Amino acid sequence: MFLVLVAWAELSSWQTQVARMNSYLEQTAKAIAQHADDVIEVGKQPLVGLVLQARDNNETVLQKLELVRTMREVVERSPYLRSLAYVGADGRLIESTTNSFSAGVDLSDRAYFLYHRSSEDRSPRVDGPFKGPVTNEWFITLSQRLNDREGQFAGVMVATIDVRMFVNFFRGFSFPADATLAIIDGDGRIVVRSPMDVTAMGQSLAKSAFYRDALLKSDSGNYLYKSPFDGEIKESGYYTSQTTRITALVAIPRSSILWYWVSMSQTRWLFSLAAVLAAALMAVRLRRNMQTARRNQMTIAAREAEFQHIANASTGLIEKLDDNGIRESGSAASELNLGSDS
Repeated sequence: MFLVLVAWAELSSWQTQVARMNSYLEQTAKAIAQHADDVIEVGKQPLVGLVLQARDNNETVLQKLELVRTMREVVERSPYLRSLAYVGADGRLIESTTNSFSAGVDLSDRAYFLYHRSSEDRSPRVDGPFKGPVTNEWFITLSQRLNDREGQFAGVMVATIDVRMFVNFFRGFSFPADATLAIIDGDGRIVVRSPMDVTAMGQSLAKSAFYRDALLKSDSGNYLYKSPFDGEIKESGYYTSQTTRITALVAIPRSSILWYWVSMSQTRWLFSLAAVLAAALMAVRLRRNMQTARRNQMTIAAREAEFQHIANASTGLIEKLDDNGIRESGSAASELNLGSDS
């Protein structure tokens, strides 16, 4: 019974640990999603002003230089923006704060350019991830369509955000080294992953069980799954922003939770083991005492039988008296001569 109670208590402890970790994962995912919202919102604000400036004050050389100066000041002041770029209606780069000598580069095949050229939507659009051709750094883009004064397509203003910003924010939480982060856009694409995995960046989860069984049913919660990237069984928490529809997914291998629980439970297990050993020693000692008492009783009974056998076979007077001098038994001759009540 003691062992059953200990096993039941440890099972309850394990389930509590998993529930506590799941709650922490979900809260962390919510914090990261809200941080992503803040970063994107801060990144959108300068785009509006730059789009208006590019439309209304971009005719003379001085106005164009002023636009370039404004773009560089915005990047210097912003804690989130990696760069700003101005792409013309023909898809060629007009100006970039990253490289002043990159003007003229053809970007007409970029997804954000194709989208804005064919769509009348004037709101900023999140896209990515992309990898820089020179720095090999991953980034996401915030892009907004530019129209001329007649309302015709005049190009795209693009802001980039380094994905390391989200990774560094995630690393500020207390998680084991094998914990993972994925930020998924509204179309189900992975735009950020930590640790970095090139094969995961940009991969669509729209047909995955996680997308079907979790994201389409609830904006937040927990999900147990097997990672397609490292094969680990993972507990996870996710949260989808109502503003940007970006989802943050924070996961940790179940084995890591198990080992953490084991390390936290070792002291309790030592005390439980000591109690089990004490109970076992008491049981062994009780059993030994019972066996000794049984052997003594059998010895006494054997001696009683032997005495009675000798007494019955004897013609002499043989009697057995207790501690008070009262006769307990005697030989046949004793009873014949003294009587059974003597």
